[in-house]
Amino acid sequence: LNIKSGSSKTSNSGEAMISTGDGATSGAIRVHTGAGLLNSGSLSLSTGSAAGSSGSVIIKVGDANSGVGGNIGISAGTSTDSLGLNVYVSSGTSQAADGKSGQVILRTSNSVGAGSTGSVKVGSGDASQAAAGNIRLIGGSSVLSGSTIDVIAGSSASEIGGSVFMKAGSGQNRGG
Repeated sequence: LNIKSGSSKTSNSGEAMISTGDGATSGAIRVHTGAGLLNSGSLSLSTGSAAGSSGSVIIKVGDANSGVGGNIGISAGTSTDSLGLNVYVSSGTSQAADGKSGQVILRTSNSVGAGSTGSVKVGSGDASQAAAGNIRLIGGSSVLSGSTIDVIAGSSASEIGGSVFMKAGSGQNRGG
């Protein structure tokens, strides 16, 4: 199945749009590959290359006026083999001689009004029979200066500033 807009040599190409109609509850759009006896197909979501600026890939949940906003879930598949699948998040590379690679920014949105902002939680999963996975913050190496790792608590204009807590895990034989 090939859905493609028209091309243009002098102006913008046409748009290709897939959408459901409005309703009390709008319909879902499902894009997935079929199951395979050996391997299933890949799902690729990408924009085209450009001599100027390339386009963006935006995954956004719609706004909710009174209920709870929707979630965005990114999850690797389950494996019946010994190794689960990975999730990679990587910034773009710059080909310029003095260029910088892009940033990876993981943050919650600002809060409007008297409410608190959400938390950012990074954790490894629990293991019932073996060792749980590690969480590692690793700075990059360089011929010039290696990167710095900063752990900074937030400031407060009128109340108490944030704290930084670091605690090793306890164990039956000895602590971490």
